[in-house]
Amino acid sequence: YPQGAEQQLITAVTGREVPSGGGLPSDVGCLVHNVATTLAIRDAVRLRRPLVERPVTVTGDGVDEAG
Repeated sequence: YPQGAEQQLITAVTGREVPSGGGLPSDVGCLVHNVATTLAIRDAVRLRRPLVERPVTVTGDGVDEAG
């Protein structure tokens, strides 16, 4: 997410503020998952496929070639 943190995303999208000092998104009626987590849940529940790998993004000057 461009905002980076879950609490910032909730505020940007809903206008709701997650209470500081240990507040949870559920305290303001929100649940946040990234796409990879959502697909992993779907695969586990519908396809009975365990989570055995996870895609990651690696960027920066230390990466010599894309792919």
